[in-house]
Amino acid sequence: MSPSLSFLKLVPTMQEPGCPICHIRNECERRYLDNLLLEHVNDGETRDNIIASLGYCDKHTWEMGLLDLATYKVAVKNSMIYEYLVKSTLHHLIKYRQKEESREKGINGWFLRLFRKKLPVAFEQEPFAPMIVKGCYVCQVGEQYENYYLYSLIEGFGDESNEIREAYLSSEGLCLSHFRKAFSFGNPKLSNELGFLVEATIQKMDSLGDDLTNFIYKQAWDPRRKGGLDGEHIPWVRALRFFGSNEENLLCEPWASIGLRKEPMATSK
Repeated sequence: MSPSLSFLKLVPTMQEPGCPICHIRNECERRYLDNLLLEHVNDGETRDNIIASLGYCDKHTWEMGLLDLATYKVAVKNSMIYEYLVKSTLHHLIKYRQKEESREKGINGWFLRLFRKKLPVAFEQEPFAPMIVKGCYVCQVGEQYENYYLYSLIEGFGDESNEIREAYLSSEGLCLSHFRKAFSFGNPKLSNELGFLVEATIQKMDSLGDDLTNFIYKQAWDPRRKGGLDGEHIPWVRALRFFGSNEENLLCEPWASIGLRKEPMATSK
């Protein structure tokens, strides 16, 4: 994908509230799960990936379940996936029990002959550690897109003639996690671009600090302004997005009462 094509995705995303890279990663992960449920439930490679991580991380486990329910009204596809996972896990656990029992009999065999009684088996090893050979595959997919678009964004700051800088300055900017990750690429050629990012972040944090101060003052001393601004413009919500990434990362959102988006599980169809 060329930088110009990545900009076509980045610029509109920066018009949304919150960190643009969080938006892109969440969208890519939901699209992967959407395609999985649509076409790859019985795919061998997909099942191997699920087994290799013993399911997905907590976020994507529930996201896939809710997405299945929202899209198809009944979570049959999740049932198919977890039928396979449960039976594979059960088979492994039974083998673990048999192995531990055999090991104990070998070690304590002479005790059995001496006292003619069965000694308790010491189940001390974690049974599932040998099964897990890699992390959540959906997270891996999301991280690949995250790295690509974050690098494209930083690289785009080097060209003052394109609209990336202007779009970024009018956005909420990167969350703290992606701000820090931008410095992990280790490319000395991006020094000027990272300098722009630092200056832009200083401006945004200075403005946010003032907005928080005004918000606190109005809540304390001006009864007419109780509740303050609406939805995405509330300063403390913007502060939470910066320090804790976008609220789309949460499965259960308490945001409906203040006007934020209520359906982070919407499909990309």
